[in-house]
Amino acid sequence: MEAIGKGGPMTGIIVTPEEALALHNKTQTRISRPMKKQPPDDRYIIGTVIGGGQNDGKHFWCVYEDSILKEDQGIYFECPYNVGDEIFVKETFGIIYEFNPLIPCRLPLFEYFHFNSKMKWVPNSGYDIIYKSAQSIDPDYPIKWRPSVHMTQDIARTFLRIISVKAMQVQSISEKEALAEGVIGKDGTSHAAYIAATEGRTRITGIDKYRCLWNSRYAKKGLGWDSNCWMWSWEVERITEPGASSTESG
Repeated sequence: MEAIGKGGPMTGIIVTPEEALALHNKTQTRISRPMKKQPPDDRYIIGTVIGGGQNDGKHFWCVYEDSILKEDQGIYFECPYNVGDEIFVKETFGIIYEFNPLIPCRLPLFEYFHFNSKMKWVPNSGYDIIYKSAQSIDPDYPIKWRPSVHMTQDIARTFLRIISVKAMQVQSISEKEALAEGVIGKDGTSHAAYIAATEGRTRITGIDKYRCLWNSRYAKKGLGWDSNCWMWSWEVERITEPGASSTESG
């Protein structure tokens, strides 16, 4: 299977503002998401097609019954990102137009110049891109934030390469993997406080924080920690730009 990216069009991954900042600062090196195709029940394990023509490399759910491997109705599915793929981070952003008498500036002029040094300049476009995770901005400022789903590759600021992929159940995550999910930062601190207040514990692990983080995102969708759902977990490295041969040094 040909890798995504490598200097060409890339696929984006939608992240929260906390993830966007952690991935950009390289304090998060792992991203996990629930699989869209969950097994029929907890007896099933994941299998991979090898040498199967058009289904080669795809996955399926299977179960051993009477020593016979049975598939889940022959339904195949793919991992969204594979080793070697290059992807860009889709994060919440805003557009601030370059000052022009014919184009009303979205901020007062002095505020525009104040923020200009923190923005990414898009050449010859007449606007700047500002990222919600990049700095603290007064919520009263008249910036219209665009949802992360609308971010495109040409205005992205963070690019990643997939180093490894794991198919695993959420409760199987290790302490090292949980910490690599970036739970130490702002998000992790708030979840630690929640655990201390509700469970009365003072020693809180990275897995504890990750459990709260996971539930805050997926419990309402029926894929909370207690469901022990299956997920894709990607180890990533930040790269300088699409097709870069090496990672960023800082």
